[in-house]
Amino acid sequence: MPGLNISSDYFWKTFEDIVERFSERNRELLNERENLQSKIDDWHIQNKDFNSEEYKNFLTDIGYIHPRSPDFKIKTWNVDPEIRKIAGPQLVVPVMNARFALNATNARWGSLYDALYGTDVIPGERGGSFNKNRAIEAIAYVRKFLDDIAPIDELSWREISNIKIKNKNLIFLSDKDEKYLKNKDQFIGFNGEAENPRSILIKNNNLHIEISIDPNR
Repeated sequence: MPGLNISSDYFWKTFEDIVERFSERNRELLNERENLQSKIDDWHIQNKDFNSEEYKNFLTDIGYIHPRSPDFKIKTWNVDPEIRKIAGPQLVVPVMNARFALNATNARWGSLYDALYGTDVIPGERGGSFNKNRAIEAIAYVRKFLDDIAPIDELSWREISNIKIKNKNLIFLSDKDEKYLKNKDQFIGFNGEAENPRSILIKNNNLHIEISIDPNR
């Protein structure tokens, strides 16, 4: 990734520190796992007539199962917002490899239409060639999805005849009426001209949705 360079010396020194710090504890855990497995194997050999309640008590006695704990919280610090707050697929990759970083970006930015058309979210046969009816169902699904996550005041996304931007607000037109998002803060930006945008960007749950607009509408 441009502007970031991590030397191999720093990487290997950090790796050595981690190995030195945790190797002994890792050996202890592996020995504990082997000990537990040995006790479980012996129990099965000695108890041919399986009794689930006895087995559960045995696993509790040896520490394999612990009583259910009360509710608790784990607090962490210095966690990036992309991991801590944003509900989305997280793909961690080494920044030294540009291709990995590009793949990570693409994994979080794709076409909803393509995803719906190509999966069983939309029922029916996909087939080996373009299926117009399936495409129409995918479009209807997306319009319903937009109604749910970015509702327009007194208007459905299915009824829009035009979109424009005026006074930094997103305007939806149906016939001659102008309507706004119920939550105007969901509108983030646009590409193209305010009277004729090529795409608009809205936000829901800190995830961005880009909507391309047909210039020949």
